[in-house]
Amino acid sequence: MKKIQFQRIALSLILGSLLLVFGCATSSLNFGRLMPDDQVKKTFESFTVNPAYHYYYYGRINFPEAVVGISKAYTLASEDWRSINLTPEHLQNWIWLHARRLPSDLQSYGSTIIGPNGNPAGVWYSLESWHQWARIEFTNDTTIRIGGPLDGKNYHRLFGTFIR
Repeated sequence: MKKIQFQRIALSLILGSLLLVFGCATSSLNFGRLMPDDQVKKTFESFTVNPAYHYYYYGRINFPEAVVGISKAYTLASEDWRSINLTPEHLQNWIWLHARRLPSDLQSYGSTIIGPNGNPAGVWYSLESWHQWARIEFTNDTTIRIGGPLDGKNYHRLFGTFIR
């Protein structure tokens, strides 16, 4: 009886491992990353809008959780991010609102979005440390998918205990 149970468990583990290996090997997705960049942070905080980017926000329009600028060479394919014709006034209002609502030890995060080829593809700005949880996928040469920002608290709440 124990031998049959052991064989089933072993077979399940072997099949699961093979599926994982073959699934990863056949994946056509390329992943990007965020590289912290103080210049990006300063650009957003000086309320500068770069015409080389299409801008998107995540969250409510009057209180976004994050803002990204995607190079016009790419299309952002995501239902979570909303396109906006960004103005310096938007940035000023958003950053001011966040600064007024968050504790006085306000941190902000600016990053460059780096593609799988190592070239910049856009910029990211937020007032919480979501950059470490960002999932950036380049589904082809011109399309990017960015998951919504998650911080450690939200990740833990959504997915259970997570060991950092």
